[in-house]
Amino acid sequence: MDNSIMKKFYARLRMEGLIKALLCGLIIGFSVLAVCATLCWFVGFKQVWLCPVLFVVTTMIAAALFYRFAFSPTAKKVAKRIDALGLEERILTMTELEGDTSYIAVKQREDAIAALNSVSAQSLKLAVSISIIISCAAVGVLGLGMTTVHSLNVADVIPSGMELVAGESPVAPQYVITYQVDGDGTIQGVQADDEGNYVLSVEEGQTASAVVAVPSQNQVFVCWKINGRTVSNQPFRCEQNVIRNLTVTAVFQSIDEETLGDIEDILLDPPIEFDPSDDPSNSTSEKPGGEPTDEKGDGDGQGDGAGGRYEQKNQVYDGNTFYGDDFDNAQKEAMNEASSDDGISDDGKGIIGDYFDTIAK
Repeated sequence: MDNSIMKKFYARLRMEGLIKALLCGLIIGFSVLAVCATLCWFVGFKQVWLCPVLFVVTTMIAAALFYRFAFSPTAKKVAKRIDALGLEERILTMTELEGDTSYIAVKQREDAIAALNSVSAQSLKLAVSISIIISCAAVGVLGLGMTTVHSLNVADVIPSGMELVAGESPVAPQYVITYQVDGDGTIQGVQADDEGNYVLSVEEGQTASAVVAVPSQNQVFVCWKINGRTVSNQPFRCEQNVIRNLTVTAVFQSIDEETLGDIEDILLDPPIEFDPSDDPSNSTSEKPGGEPTDEKGDGDGQGDGAGGRYEQKNQVYDGNTFYGDDFDNAQKEAMNEASSDDGISDDGKGIIGDYFDTIAK
């Protein structure tokens, strides 16, 4: 028989065989992918390329073998498919009598060829079993899912299988808070590195230790800044819910010489033994009759000049105005606020108290 007569039918069934072979090859490939990814995830193997390479190689080899031994079209397979179109086994009989030169065989062949020419190759529908498609989809989901799990383990997002069995928890990401100094001062509550930066390492979502910005001599604390933006003017700071690396700068400023000259005896020197008789505000005069009286009061010691205005903690902030009268209230308010904040450790609360003790001197 001249096989060229059925060439168009061979091409049609060859395409069907390739599709079936590829689907069966994918079933084998996805199965290998699922097993490989599961083993790599369980033992914590970090080479993510291994599973995809095995999947591609296995799929190609399996597909070639399936096509060669199961789905490649043969003369009898093509004849049976064509006869199924209503040719009543004419093509199969013609194939079986191929090479027979008897009168009956020749007549049968002529009849079969005539019937074959009346049939279009497009009449042959591609027959792919639904079970093969479902199996390929199911195994594909399993293989890709386990590959995703392995990839997440390689990226340290989830623990490996052995870690889960051992009950080990994944290590939480660590973030770094770098405290810098702009001006002349120090930051208490954290150690400085060789470059003068103060660095804290904090787990993701946790609260950092409290720190306090302490100015050096002739300096005053101004504010905290993050990325050039002022975030607080309080000297103590405690970063909460840390979710990224941060650089926080404590800004200090020099006290100008004019102001410093007016207050340096009060701000920097040891306590002054003050004689109230030297204070003009406490000057007295005698009432008629020789009784001393307050110049600005009623003689009861409650005048404007009374009350220890020169205690050491009574510093000035504009060269003229004392804030000693408000110091105790400010200290008490800050300590109450720190005590009620659960995010500040006991050491941090101690640092805040030490800070106020420092500026009170």
